[in-house]
Amino acid sequence: MTKIDLQLWGPTATVAAIAIFLPPGLVFFAFLVPESESAKHSLLGLILDPIAGPATLAVYALAMIGGLLAAFGALRRDQAERKAIKYCEERLRVQGDAGRRSLNEQENTFVQPGKRKHTPAVERLVGRLWQSARRLSFEPSNAVIATYVPEIAAGSRQVRSWQTVGVRLGILGTFIGLILALVPVAQLFTRQPDAAIGQDAAIMVVGEILSSLSVAFGTSIAGLFAALLLQLQAGILRAREDSLLRSMEDLVGKLQFEFAQAINDSPIAVEMKDLQVRLEEHRGKLHSAESSIHTNTNGLERTLLEQAGWLRAERDEIARIKEEQKQREDQLAQLFSDQIRNSVQIQRQLMEGLAIEIRNANEATLTTLRDGLNGAYRNSLDPQITRSLEQASESLMASSLNHAQIFDQRMQHYLAQVQDMPFGSSEELAKTLKGMRRALERNAQRSWLSTFAAILLGLLCVLLVAAIGFLAALPFVPAWRAQVILLLGGG
Repeated sequence: MTKIDLQLWGPTATVAAIAIFLPPGLVFFAFLVPESESAKHSLLGLILDPIAGPATLAVYALAMIGGLLAAFGALRRDQAERKAIKYCEERLRVQGDAGRRSLNEQENTFVQPGKRKHTPAVERLVGRLWQSARRLSFEPSNAVIATYVPEIAAGSRQVRSWQTVGVRLGILGTFIGLILALVPVAQLFTRQPDAAIGQDAAIMVVGEILSSLSVAFGTSIAGLFAALLLQLQAGILRAREDSLLRSMEDLVGKLQFEFAQAINDSPIAVEMKDLQVRLEEHRGKLHSAESSIHTNTNGLERTLLEQAGWLRAERDEIARIKEEQKQREDQLAQLFSDQIRNSVQIQRQLMEGLAIEIRNANEATLTTLRDGLNGAYRNSLDPQITRSLEQASESLMASSLNHAQIFDQRMQHYLAQVQDMPFGSSEELAKTLKGMRRALERNAQRSWLSTFAAILLGLLCVLLVAAIGFLAALPFVPAWRAQVILLLGGG
């Protein structure tokens, strides 16, 4: 057996030997202590007891067998990984001395073991590095190794799991032994009070209690012994795993260097260097473009901030204009309402004045007609009546025209006042004002037509009254009556 094999299997074999020879050694030690009969009998009783002995050995054997099998499996995997590392390092040395560095799969013979199924982690690691080199990308060695740490450290984890199993089995045996020890005690206290306890019965009860306590303490001791031995074995495996991970990390560095040299020695190395130079130039251009974009972005940001400030100012100005427009619209509505009330009052005054003028004209006409008729009785009344009627008609027409002119002047003044109000430049407000102006003009025209119609109606009433009065006075003036009849008949 070689030195490497002894280094690999020696510590684990030592732990296995201790685990195997520990129970017989304890028995032999018990027989070698003649002066301590109590210790001898207690130890022998624990091992040779028909219940405590098998339970103790079962807990100890189960934990140790499971832990040692896991340890031997981990050592076999460790041996396979180390053989793969040694093989790869030998291939690297041979190819480096021969100057045959290449990424060709046929020429790199150390890659070939990675093509098999169920290969060790090292061979899969080599295949991964070779694929990365073919893609011209190299991962950090610690990142590569971190992928395989759970697989490499699986052995120590399994041994620690069996260590936990041994401790828990010991605790379980302890509780079982305590429960078994309480059973005869419970039977002793539940017996009849007047029943006598014989010496043999008492000895049997005490023996059952001690046997159960032997199970409790024996399984606990066996579980603790197994846990201690497996803890030692887990530490040995952890040291081997750390050493293997360091060897794998060294291999990663060597392989990456070898692949880099193969890339440099390949025919495309010149093109790759030229491409690298171009990439550097492109990176510089990208950096310049990034700086330019950053500058432009800052300028754009400042411009946007300025525009945002200007827009806020415009928004405030629009809000102020809207507020002023609302105030002016309120003023216009108030003024329009006042002017409408004034217009209604003016029309009412005009109509009242017109009615007074018509009444006065009627009274004056009737008075003139009465006076004229009385004078005609004495004199020739035809010229006087005609002249009086003409004067009354002219007076009535002048009064109506005067009132109409006054109304028209006031309406024109109102329209001019509305037109000259300081409103804003809103098209809707201008349309509203224009519509209001047209409505007021139509109202003024209608008022003028109404006034003129009233004047004509008054004149017709005056003429009708005058004609009735004249015809009524004709019987008293025969000459006039004859002249009128002749005049009407001639007409």
